[in-house]
Order: sequence, then structure tokens, then C-alpha cells
Amino acid sequence: MNIVVDGVDGSGKTTLAKRLAGETGGVYRASITYEEWKGIRDIKRVYTRLGRFLEVLETRSREIGKDSHLTVIDGWINGIVASHVARGGNPEKVREYCREYTDNWIMRPDYVVVLDISDEHEQAYRMEHHPEGGNSLNVAWQGIKREEFLRAVSDGDFGYSYVLIDTADKSEDEVFQEAREKIKIPYSGPSSQSLSGRGLSP
Repeated sequence: MNIVVDGVDGSGKTTLAKRLAGETGGVYRASITYEEWKGIRDIKRVYTRLGRFLEVLETRSREIGKDSHLTVIDGWINGIVASHVARGGNPEKVREYCREYTDNWIMRPDYVVVLDISDEHEQAYRMEHHPEGGNSLNVAWQGIKREEFLRAVSDGDFGYSYVLIDTADKSEDEVFQEAREKIKIPYSGPSSQSLSGRGLSP
């Protein structure tokens, strides 16, 4: 079983993905490692950059295919689509390019949990206090990315089964419990650390 956790910046993707893996005995995997991201981030041409990200997901898909247990993946195709639409890529062209990869080379997860932050002020606060330094504080950028994530869920892009969770004003425990209930997976027991305790929400 494969579960992807994706969503808007600062929504707690990594926190939830690691906790789901840890409390189910699953394997946590980042869709793109920091070293891989560093090698791609400065590419200016939108579609060249998009292609490089998709090549990484193809490689990650082969690795995940070898996992014998539950795998929880931090980020996936929708985050890449949203980022490149926000960067100025033609939405339909970006989606079609990504669908071709999804149909032929990229793993189809059993569930995709998309995390939203409905409160713009809370999202800005979380990004400002993000461990990576708040790499995307531009309001227009964030708005486009959020719209693209919500559209993907509404339209059922790539044939995935989506679960949408609004993390605004919710603790880590509350987000975890909602995700666990919606995707119906076993776990070993809750922990008490909250998103606010990690400095990710006001």
C-alpha cells in the first residue's frame, strides 16, 4: 500500500508523512531528496525543470516498487504540477505532460492525502517559521499553487483517490487522526506533539 502526502507549502506534509510511517510501521520516503532538489531548483526554463522533476519521480517509483511494506511518500506529482503552473507554465500543457508520465512511468499511489490551509494569514505565518526558511512567501504564487491543488482534488486528476484535509487551526494530533480515519489504516497509538508546538502554526 502506498500513501502520498502532498499539499500547499507549510501545511505539515513532512510532519504528517513521517508520523503516518512511524505509527504504522511503514517506510517514509521523500519524493525528491534535498540533493536532487538542489540540482534542479535553479533551472529557469519551466518545461526543462518540469522534465527533470518527473525523471526523479520515475526513479523514485522504481525504488518504491521494491518496498514490501506500507510506504508513505512526502510529496508527489500534484506538487510538481502546482509549482510549475505557479511558475508560469501553461496549466493544460503541464498537466498533459505529467499525465503522460503518470500513465507510463510513475507509480500510482493507493491514496493521496492533500493538505490545505484555508487561512492565508496562517499559511504566511507557517511559511515564515518554516524550518527551510520560508522559501515561497509570495502571496500570488501561493494562491496559484493552492488553487491548482484544490482543482486537482475536485477533478480527480491522474485517477487518484484523494483525501483533502484543511490543517488550519488544527494540531498535529488532529490532522493525524483525520488522515488515519479517512484512509483507514492501523496505527500504534497517538503522540502528543502538536503543529503549534513545532512552531508551524500561531
